Amino acid sequence: MVRKPMTHEAARNDLTLHFKKLFAYANCKEYFHVSYVMTPNSGLVLEHLNAAARDCAPSGIDFLEIEPLSVEDSGPQGFSAVFRSETGERRVHFLVLDLHQGLEKNAAIEAQSLRPKPATTIAKKRPLQRKRPLQRKRPLQRKRPLQRSRPLQRSRLPPRKAKSASPVRQAKPGCSESINFYISPEQL
Repeated sequence: MVRKPMTHEAARNDLTLHFKKLFAYANCKEYFHVSYVMTPNSGLVLEHLNAAARDCAPSGIDFLEIEPLSVEDSGPQGFSAVFRSETGERRVHFLVLDLHQGLEKNAAIEAQSLRPKPATTIAKKRPLQRKRPLQRKRPLQRKRPLQRSRPLQRSRLPPRKAKSASPVRQAKPGCSESINFYISPEQL
């Protein structure tokens, strides 16, 4: 997602980083690098990606050529870059999707100006009228504290026994070592 103009170094570095990371995902013959552009000029993003494909390929991967993609209708702009590595030829398809849609937005604004909306009158709002005047709540009265009818009784459960020390981990059958330690009742 490109949200900053290409004059920002962070935007350029982000695109280059994502291009280089493509080759780390898997050893494929075809890769897709899709950039969603929220800035007005998506052509600058294409220029940067073109330069990155030529100059910034990871080590062990050699750049061969760039093939332009034909743009039909409202499809995304882009190009394909061909690379060579030990495993053979690899192709990266760079697609740039213009989510800013500046031309489309401007056309919609111009079309709306030809047919302005009719002026609407804003109705006067009447002041809010209450049916009854507000009443004050009565002050809270303190309640008397609860008195217990009988004293608290102790639990009828027998007292807890102290845990005896037992090995926490014993050797598995077939193993020559075992780890045993002792926990005294005072440490519990």
